[in-house]
Amino acid sequence: GFAKSKNGDLWIGTGNGFCRYNSSSEQFTRYQHNPANKNSPAASGVNALLEDHLGNVWIGYDTGLDLFDPVKNTFEHFTYNPGDATSIGAPYVNYVFEDSRDNIWICTSNGGLNLFNRTNRQFTRFQYDKNNYSCRINHLKVKK
Repeated sequence: GFAKSKNGDLWIGTGNGFCRYNSSSEQFTRYQHNPANKNSPAASGVNALLEDHLGNVWIGYDTGLDLFDPVKNTFEHFTYNPGDATSIGAPYVNYVFEDSRDNIWICTSNGGLNLFNRTNRQFTRFQYDKNNYSCRINHLKVKK
């Protein structure tokens, strides 16, 4: 995946982490998963990238979601926990989107659509429920 920052830099997802291309210096910075370092990307293969209105970068993997603060150079990891209804709905993240109200939405495989609450750092899941036909989604992909 690709994402463009407000300052013209590019975020580039790869099968082995992600990179930031600094358009001013024409230099790349690589971010790779390191199991010994909790302040590194949670995984290697990147499925989705988004730079939000605050300049933070959201990275979706097969194993969950990261929130990267490029100013502080820190990662916050979000993983699926079947025993916690406020965790992300599934490990596989297909797409991350920020709406016009600055809400972060996460599309997952078999975990439905997830809305992130910035205040309490939890997710609200919108999933298929045979008793509630208002939401008939579980597996989402975004076509561009």
